Amino acid sequence: MANEETKKEILATAEELIYQNGLQHMTISEIAARASVADSVIYHYFKGKEDLVFSIAGVHFRQASLGLQEHLEGIVDPTSRLSKMIWFHLRYNQTHENYPRIWLFECRSNRNFYRHSAYQMVRKYSGIPLAILADGVEQGVFRADVNMRVVRDLIM
Repeated sequence: MANEETKKEILATAEELIYQNGLQHMTISEIAARASVADSVIYHYFKGKEDLVFSIAGVHFRQASLGLQEHLEGIVDPTSRLSKMIWFHLRYNQTHENYPRIWLFECRSNRNFYRHSAYQMVRKYSGIPLAILADGVEQGVFRADVNMRVVRDLIM
Protein backbone atom coordinates (compact mmCIF):
# COMPACT_ATOMS: atom_id res chain seq x y z
CA MET A 1 0.00 0.00 0.00
CA ALA A 2 1.12 3.54 -0.71
CA ASN A 3 1.62 5.84 2.29
CA GLU A 4 -1.65 7.76 1.93
CA GLU A 5 -3.58 4.54 1.26
CA THR A 6 -2.03 2.95 4.36
CA LYS A 7 -3.04 5.90 6.51
CA LYS A 8 -6.60 5.81 5.12
CA GLU A 9 -6.84 2.06 5.78
CA ILE A 10 -5.63 2.54 9.36
CA LEU A 11 -8.18 5.31 9.93
CA ALA A 12 -11.03 3.27 8.41
CA THR A 13 -10.11 0.20 10.44
CA ALA A 14 -9.81 2.21 13.66
CA GLU A 15 -13.15 3.91 12.99
CA GLU A 16 -14.88 0.56 12.60
CA LEU A 17 -13.27 -0.91 15.72
CA ILE A 18 -13.98 2.16 17.84
CA TYR A 19 -17.59 2.09 16.72
CA GLN A 20 -17.91 -1.62 17.55
CA ASN A 21 -15.98 -1.74 20.84
CA GLY A 22 -15.32 1.81 22.01
CA LEU A 23 -11.93 3.43 22.32
CA GLN A 24 -11.20 1.87 25.71
CA HIS A 25 -11.59 -1.69 24.39
CA MET A 26 -9.52 -1.25 21.25
CA THR A 27 -5.76 -1.66 20.96
CA ILE A 28 -3.23 -0.45 18.47
CA SER A 29 -2.25 -4.09 17.90
CA GLU A 30 -5.84 -4.96 17.02
CA ILE A 31 -6.01 -2.10 14.51
CA ALA A 32 -2.67 -3.13 13.03
CA ALA A 33 -3.75 -6.75 12.64
CA ARG A 34 -7.03 -5.80 10.95
CA ALA A 35 -5.32 -3.24 8.70
CA SER A 36 -2.55 -5.74 7.84
CA VAL A 37 0.26 -3.47 9.03
CA ALA A 38 2.79 -3.60 11.84
CA ASP A 39 2.08 -1.68 15.05
CA SER A 40 5.05 0.55 14.28
CA VAL A 41 3.40 1.69 11.03
CA ILE A 42 0.48 3.09 13.02
CA TYR A 43 2.89 4.92 15.30
CA HIS A 44 4.55 6.36 12.20
CA TYR A 45 1.30 8.20 11.43
CA PHE A 46 -0.23 8.68 14.89
CA LYS A 47 1.06 9.32 18.41
CA GLY A 48 -1.36 6.81 19.93
CA LYS A 49 -5.02 5.83 20.19
CA GLU A 50 -6.18 9.30 21.18
CA ASP A 51 -4.40 10.96 18.26
CA LEU A 52 -5.84 8.30 15.96
CA VAL A 53 -9.43 8.82 17.07
CA PHE A 54 -9.10 12.60 16.93
CA SER A 55 -7.68 12.27 13.42
CA ILE A 56 -10.80 10.33 12.40
CA ALA A 57 -12.90 13.33 13.44
CA GLY A 58 -10.57 15.68 11.57
CA VAL A 59 -10.90 13.68 8.36
CA HIS A 60 -14.68 13.64 8.61
CA PHE A 61 -14.96 17.35 9.33
CA ARG A 62 -12.60 18.11 6.43
CA GLN A 63 -14.72 15.97 4.07
CA ALA A 64 -17.94 17.46 5.40
CA SER A 65 -16.66 21.03 5.03
CA LEU A 66 -15.66 20.47 1.42
CA GLY A 67 -18.90 18.68 0.60
CA LEU A 68 -21.05 21.31 2.29
CA GLN A 69 -19.31 24.18 0.52
CA GLU A 70 -19.90 22.42 -2.78
CA HIS A 71 -23.61 21.91 -1.98
CA LEU A 72 -24.02 25.55 -1.00
CA GLU A 73 -22.51 26.96 -4.20
CA GLY A 74 -24.97 29.14 -6.05
CA ILE A 75 -27.52 29.25 -3.22
CA VAL A 76 -27.91 32.89 -2.22
CA ASP A 77 -30.95 32.97 0.07
CA PRO A 78 -29.97 32.40 3.75
CA THR A 79 -33.08 30.32 4.45
CA SER A 80 -32.33 28.03 1.51
CA ARG A 81 -28.65 27.85 2.50
CA LEU A 82 -29.59 26.94 6.07
CA SER A 83 -32.07 24.29 4.87
CA LYS A 84 -29.44 22.80 2.57
CA MET A 85 -26.86 22.86 5.35
CA ILE A 86 -29.18 21.03 7.74
CA TRP A 87 -30.05 18.47 5.06
CA PHE A 88 -26.36 17.97 4.27
CA HIS A 89 -25.41 17.60 7.93
CA LEU A 90 -28.11 15.00 8.59
CA ARG A 91 -27.33 13.15 5.37
CA TYR A 92 -23.60 13.08 6.11
CA ASN A 93 -24.21 11.62 9.55
CA GLN A 94 -26.63 9.06 8.10
CA THR A 95 -24.21 7.92 5.40
CA HIS A 96 -21.25 7.78 7.79
CA GLU A 97 -22.99 5.90 10.59
CA ASN A 98 -19.87 5.11 12.66
CA TYR A 99 -18.73 8.68 12.76
CA PRO A 100 -21.38 10.53 14.87
CA ARG A 101 -20.92 8.15 17.80
CA ILE A 102 -17.14 8.54 17.66
CA TRP A 103 -17.44 12.33 17.45
CA LEU A 104 -19.91 12.62 20.31
CA PHE A 105 -18.57 10.02 22.73
CA GLU A 106 -14.86 9.78 22.00
CA CYS A 107 -13.88 13.27 20.84
CA ARG A 108 -16.31 15.90 22.00
CA SER A 109 -16.28 14.62 25.58
CA ASN A 110 -12.47 14.56 25.75
CA ARG A 111 -10.91 17.90 26.66
CA ASN A 112 -7.65 16.91 24.92
CA PHE A 113 -9.52 17.01 21.62
CA TYR A 114 -9.79 20.79 21.83
CA ARG A 115 -5.98 21.04 21.70
CA HIS A 116 -5.66 18.64 18.76
CA SER A 117 -5.22 19.91 15.20
CA ALA A 118 -8.46 18.14 14.19
CA TYR A 119 -10.39 20.62 16.30
CA GLN A 120 -9.53 23.31 13.76
CA MET A 121 -11.54 21.35 11.18
CA VAL A 122 -14.49 21.31 13.58
CA ARG A 123 -14.21 25.08 13.95
CA LYS A 124 -14.09 25.52 10.19
CA TYR A 125 -17.15 23.33 9.67
CA SER A 126 -19.16 24.93 12.48
CA GLY A 127 -18.28 28.35 11.08
CA ILE A 128 -20.32 27.61 7.95
CA PRO A 129 -23.76 27.54 9.62
CA LEU A 130 -22.74 30.47 11.81
CA ALA A 131 -21.93 32.51 8.69
CA ILE A 132 -25.25 31.52 7.12
CA LEU A 133 -27.11 32.59 10.27
CA ALA A 134 -25.20 35.88 10.49
CA ASP A 135 -25.98 36.59 6.84
CA GLY A 136 -29.64 35.88 7.51
CA VAL A 137 -29.66 38.30 10.45
CA GLU A 138 -27.95 40.95 8.32
CA GLN A 139 -30.56 40.52 5.58
CA GLY A 140 -33.38 40.66 8.11
CA VAL A 141 -34.46 37.08 7.38
CA PHE A 142 -33.53 35.73 10.84
CA ARG A 143 -34.15 37.38 14.18
CA ALA A 144 -31.36 39.53 15.54
CA ASP A 145 -32.33 39.05 19.19
CA VAL A 146 -31.30 35.39 19.29
CA ASN A 147 -27.81 34.12 20.09
CA MET A 148 -26.78 32.57 16.78
CA ARG A 149 -24.07 30.45 18.40
CA VAL A 150 -26.78 28.72 20.41
CA VAL A 151 -28.88 28.26 17.27
CA ARG A 152 -25.83 26.83 15.47
CA ASP A 153 -25.16 24.45 18.34
CA LEU A 154 -28.77 23.29 18.33
CA ILE A 155 -28.57 22.60 14.59
CA MET A 156 -25.30 20.75 14.93
